[in-house]
Amino acid sequence: MSHQTLKNGADHSFGEFLRGVELPSLRWSVVATSLSEAFGPERITIIDYTALAARKADPRAVFMSAVGDYPALAFPEADPANAAYSDRAIAMARAMRPYLNADVEIMRFRRFLERNFSAKNDGRPQLVGAADRSILDAQYRLDLAEIEGLGIRILREATSPYPSEGVCPG
Repeated sequence: MSHQTLKNGADHSFGEFLRGVELPSLRWSVVATSLSEAFGPERITIIDYTALAARKADPRAVFMSAVGDYPALAFPEADPANAAYSDRAIAMARAMRPYLNADVEIMRFRRFLERNFSAKNDGRPQLVGAADRSILDAQYRLDLAEIEGLGIRILREATSPYPSEGVCPG
């Protein structure tokens, strides 16, 4: 979300963003509980993003391994729209923000950065510092434990175990 607000013209660090958010509102277990109640826990599989990020796995391939082989679910090549920013794109967005006057200018510059300085092409930024990562890791572990307590399967076996330095993706 912090990344998204930056792309929409805000200028703050992830830490500043996080201090304005109540951690309980970031819980996936709320969504998992609703899905479990609607469909039954045996029909729900959560794909652990942390394991994907640690292995740099293709989320589409892991998704297909979870749902089975359905040719109708062919995914086209990812559109660069809403692509994650690289560190250079973040720096350029912050530098240009005072000079962009209208929402249309912000959107044009955003599209330029997404096409030319995305994390895919230019490297993924480290948005989360050690202190904030520690807070988020603890919340994430609690959330996963609650989801597992619902009897919902968490897909980790198609990927790697948790990285030793924390579970919050950077």
